[in-house]
Amino acid sequence: MITYLLHPLVDKIEQWKVPRFLSILLIYGLFIGGTVWGVIKGGPYLFDQVESLITQIPEWSQEFSQTMTWIHHRADQFPPALHDAMEEGIDRVEQSIQRGLGSLLESWQLMFDGMIVIFLLPFLVFLFIKRFRGF
Repeated sequence: MITYLLHPLVDKIEQWKVPRFLSILLIYGLFIGGTVWGVIKGGPYLFDQVESLITQIPEWSQEFSQTMTWIHHRADQFPPALHDAMEEGIDRVEQSIQRGLGSLLESWQLMFDGMIVIFLLPFLVFLFIKRFRGF
């Protein structure tokens, strides 16, 4: 699909007497230059956000642990039936948090797989555009 989208642009540049190979490299240069510019401009902001998140995780973990301890102590004061229902609810919440963290890790793996595809895609598109002459 990327080949079909870039093909008219490559043909237009080729009409200006620029060899096909150089017109493809020009498009790639603009794309890579734009990507590098975006990383240079947005990278520090993204880095600050990730660093802030990493520094806050221990605080959130401690707050969660304290809250769960408080809830367990408060639940001990309730009648047995209510206490058991609260314990089951707490267990479900903890299991759902664990599933959420597992999903987050799976998402990171999928993102890494996608980065590999994104890395390989330009090489394949380059070959397709270079050899593709018409629809």
